[in-house]
Amino acid sequence: LKSPENVRGFGCSKKTNNSVTLSWSIDSYADGYEIEQYCEGEWINVATLSGAASSFTIEDLNTITRYEFRIRAYKNDGSNVLYGNYMTCNAITLMNNITGLVCSNTTDDSITLKWEPVSDAKGYEIDQYINGSWVNIWSVTDSVNNMGEITGLTPGVVYEFRVRAYNNTYGLVFNDYVYINAKTLLGPMTGF
Repeated sequence: LKSPENVRGFGCSKKTNNSVTLSWSIDSYADGYEIEQYCEGEWINVATLSGAASSFTIEDLNTITRYEFRIRAYKNDGSNVLYGNYMTCNAITLMNNITGLVCSNTTDDSITLKWEPVSDAKGYEIDQYINGSWVNIWSVTDSVNNMGEITGLTPGVVYEFRVRAYNNTYGLVFNDYVYINAKTLLGPMTGF
């Protein structure tokens, strides 16, 4: 018997704030795969899978953290095991999503949005839905500023907004948008 080929197409196919899904192309010759994670200076086995597997999810990870993984195929040869070479990939987990988004104040020409601070956020963005598309109207590069005021609005109109946080520790990483509708107050009555 010969050793399996190097695993093809190994990479991160999905990630969340606390998990990474790795995927690869199945090698019909291999009996299975070993996946390892680099932790505190050494490689630790996190999974030994059958040859039919083409993905695996590692959970209980930290937010906005760079992880390194490697995989190799194996072939059983009686009492011996033959291995292919390791293939590696890196993945960065996302940050937590915004929670507690509310309209905390309205006037006839402004709306103030507020949300719970996001751990690991370096800043926030607010987009407004204008004429069929989303337009960024507010941003702050401050992790503790968890509210934004949108001004210059029309009285008595319902507006659509979306908010997300970002982190730039490993390049620009965003969490998912959170959506909210809010209505400005009616303006003062005139003509009497």
